[in-house]
Amino acid sequence: MQEVVVSAAGPTTETGGTGSADAARALVAGHQITSLLKALAVTDEQLASVCFRASNQGWPFDDWSVCADGSMPDGAAPYLKLYCTLKWLIIEEPPHSRDKEAAWRSIAEFVAASTFEIGLRAKESQRARAKKPRGKVDDGRAIRDIITGLASKPEYREDKASELWPHLHNTLDELELSPDESGDPADPAKSFYTYDFRGKRKRLTYGRFKNIVSEHRKASR
Repeated sequence: MQEVVVSAAGPTTETGGTGSADAARALVAGHQITSLLKALAVTDEQLASVCFRASNQGWPFDDWSVCADGSMPDGAAPYLKLYCTLKWLIIEEPPHSRDKEAAWRSIAEFVAASTFEIGLRAKESQRARAKKPRGKVDDGRAIRDIITGLASKPEYREDKASELWPHLHNTLDELELSPDESGDPADPAKSFYTYDFRGKRKRLTYGRFKNIVSEHRKASR
């Protein structure tokens, strides 16, 4: 087992806390820190190997270090102390101390930073979408052209309008027209799509869609 220094100290007992051991383990297993390590390809066996060193006793929490399996994947090391801290707090349930306060603070800071980063990415994504022309089809096609193009595809030529209807949603989505279906999905005759098109929100009923498909197929015979 290779020591991975992430700071420098901490208890090494593996005793359970006052609550349910299974519930505590489940809480640790479902935490975002654990999910992050698993996303980095850390196995359950490797997670089990992560523990605080016995030599940490007497040092402040910020100086604690951990030891772990030496075959940890790249990128995992910065999160090992956080994971070990999580296990210590939730599974071992140590008594109140300055170290425990510092440990909870480190977890809270990580969660807050992660939440901020997620929010920032979402905001940037929203900003990028807002810069795009809403509902613009650059090749000049109208909705009728999109529908007839769909109905003309070899794999859909024998499909009824009701069978084509769900595929239209996929097509509009691929064109980034933000389609939404309303009405009764189980009964296409009562359904309609709304979608962005050339700067406006448009509506297409199933009845109109069916007529366009029918007219196109009659003209193509």
